[in-house]
Formats: sequence, C-alpha cells, structure tokens
Amino acid sequence: MTKDLLSAVYIDLEEKKRRSNNIVISGLPVAPVDRDGAESFLRAEFHEIASDLKVTVCRRLGRKDNDRIQPLLVTCSNAADVQFILDNAKRLRRSNYCLVRYQIYINPDLTKAEAAAAFEIRQKRRAARARDNQRRGNLGGRQQAKIGTDSMVTTPQYLNLNAVPFHPTTSSAGQNSSGTPVGEDDTIVNSE
Repeated sequence: MTKDLLSAVYIDLEEKKRRSNNIVISGLPVAPVDRDGAESFLRAEFHEIASDLKVTVCRRLGRKDNDRIQPLLVTCSNAADVQFILDNAKRLRRSNYCLVRYQIYINPDLTKAEAAAAFEIRQKRRAARARDNQRRGNLGGRQQAKIGTDSMVTTPQYLNLNAVPFHPTTSSAGQNSSGTPVGEDDTIVNSE
C-alpha cells in the first residue's frame, strides 16, 4: 500500500515538473496559427516579458465543438515566464478589450490530482458563499426597510436613498437626545 502511494506521489511530482512550462488559455479565439496568436496575445498583455517570451508548442484541448472555443495549451520556453503570466493573470480583468476582459482566462496546467483538489476547494468556497448569502437573506448586501405600515423598499445597508428628510416636530425641538429640555444654544434648561 505505501509503495503504491509513494509511487503515485512520485509520478504526480514528475508530471507537475513536466507541466511547469505550460499554461491553459481559455476563450482565446482560434487563429490561423494558434502558436502565433497565443504568442502575440501574451506579448500584448504581458509586455514586461515580451522580449523574453517564446511559445514553443500550442495545441487545442478536447474535441472540436462549434458552440464553444476549445482551451489552448501553451508551452513556453521557460518556467519563469509561465510563473509571471500566472501571477499577473488577474490583470486581464482590467484589459481595454471587452473580449479579453470577459472571456479569456489563463490557468496553470494542472495534473489530475491538482485539478481534483482545486475542484474540491472551489466547491467548498461556493458552499460557504451560498451559506453566507442565505444567512444574510440572499439580498446581496441589501436589507429591506419597512416604510409606513405596508410598503417594503430594498435599500443599501449604509444609505437609504428614499429616506424622508428629517424635520423636527414641536415635541422633539426643545429636547436633546436624552429627552432633557434644551434652550436655543443647546444648554440644558433647568425644569425645576
């Protein structure tokens, strides 16, 4: 049993080392030559490493499907470029191009064991988020404020845009917050 376990760990480590120069780009449109398309995309988005970046191999993963774009497995010439790209992949969410900002994602090339572990972590995170949303009443950071007796208005927790301006009434104008009568200059009036 332990030999099998050690063997599996060793095989997984070797597989991980072999994949260290790979990234998976999801959502990148098919180019006439995927290698050139991937290299020009990475150079444009990660211009800090553009002079050093060299894409050696590219291939589409999975079966060809007309309804979706297949992920692209990209092998770079060195692991440092891959690590830089993965560390800065969140920059794509701030891209000037809508296609890049909303459709293209860069991920590491994971082994089967790493992919299963990442899936488990995502599932736990989603379940925790669902519990938190359910606990908050599933209002997405909003709460319901009752106005009058029957109408309900959804408002942000920190600001009620529909609030009625405060106008002091005669019963509250001459009292401070503790109910003690006050004069014009907010000095306490002796009621004895």
